[in-house]
Amino acid sequence: TSIAFKNADLNKDGTLDVNEFRQFINVRPQ
Repeated sequence: TSIAFKNADLNKDGTLDVNEFRQFINVRPQ
């Protein structure tokens, strides 16, 4: 997961963008 978080877009404060995270989840089937 750490790699996924690093690849995901981060906001200025360092938190993940909710939309980007949702898109990542959609790409990854559970």
